[in-house]
Amino acid sequence: DVVIQVDDAFLTEKGLTRGGCLPCDLQDAELLVDEAKKACGTDISLRPGGSAANVARMMARLGGSVAVKFVGSCGDDDMGEAYRKSMEAEGVCAEGVVAT
Repeated sequence: DVVIQVDDAFLTEKGLTRGGCLPCDLQDAELLVDEAKKACGTDISLRPGGSAANVARMMARLGGSVAVKFVGSCGDDDMGEAYRKSMEAEGVCAEGVVAT
């Protein structure tokens, strides 16, 4: 997920709601991110998600004697690299994440 702090006026203009989400394709997502940067600044954070990744991160945070390894695929681009690095930073072994 891409998280950007925006004001209520921006949300209203785009027909969005506070705390909501907007399923969209990559082209629309890039356009919306660019518009948000122009309107509200560049305070952007990437938060890798998906139910399996979220569970793996939570298991790693709990600690203990069990290693947590994530197996899956992600894009072969900057976002995919950020995804893998964030999993590793949370203590999840991401060797099984393949760039496609």
